Amino acid sequence: MCIIIIKPLGKKIPESLIKRQWQINSDGAGFAVRIDDKPYPLYFKKGIMSLSELLEDEEFREFNSEDYELVLHLRKSTGGGVRPELCHPFPVLSKNRLEGYSKALLFHNGTFGLKVPRKYQDKLSDTAYLAWFARRIGLANFRLLLKQDILNRNGSRVLLWTDSGMLFKGKWHNHKGLKVSKPVYEYSYYGGYYRSSYSNYQPNLTEYTFGFDEDTEDIETLEVNSDLEILPSSDGRKVIRISNRGEKLSVIAKMTDNSVLLEDGSLWEPPESVADQIDVGDLIEF
Repeated sequence: MCIIIIKPLGKKIPESLIKRQWQINSDGAGFAVRIDDKPYPLYFKKGIMSLSELLEDEEFREFNSEDYELVLHLRKSTGGGVRPELCHPFPVLSKNRLEGYSKALLFHNGTFGLKVPRKYQDKLSDTAYLAWFARRIGLANFRLLLKQDILNRNGSRVLLWTDSGMLFKGKWHNHKGLKVSKPVYEYSYYGGYYRSSYSNYQPNLTEYTFGFDEDTEDIETLEVNSDLEILPSSDGRKVIRISNRGEKLSVIAKMTDNSVLLEDGSLWEPPESVADQIDVGDLIEF
């Protein structure tokens, strides 16, 4: 499922974060930036279909700096296929296009739960269809429907960025000064301790209790005593168990520093003694 990363003034989106998230959201990218000296202050560009194209894009490199307010969307397709025109954002006051200026842009992470008419199902995602619907009813009515949660039936994350500001719907998270549409966190293992670093995110595990300050940019760290085991799985994969809570995540890539990328976009740093035994497809049980 997609991710939206919002960069305020004074921050940059780290390349390492983009690379990690691309591996699980690789169906296209788009970004938008506010340029106040233009008649329509929101400039956007989308339909970027490879990681190298995104990282080497001159405009993205220029705007991903402390001088600009920027939003990046990495897509995981859930409808309509993988096509440049279905990348986000979507202009809501004019026809969909891959680049240009707009007064209002729509970003989305999740599924709206709207039924796309059969004749459009092979061409439009639910977000693309919603942007088309917004153009039909007008920006004021569309903003009102979003505010009242009439459209967002599935509790997904929505960002409507207009010349007057940002309207957020759904549960958003903080990550090192960035605002993200789903949690971004890292796992590490040090000498018998499993450590989890979170950015203002409460995991769905009742054993964990810790405090955090909503206004801080610091990452909270937990230490939980655990014993690591490597077990065979019924489907031929290995299960690396560092606790018995039953939370399992699949390894989707091995990084150059011996850490592994998990299916939710998080990183796990295994102890050196077992790093070489872990393969793509193995399960890490937390």
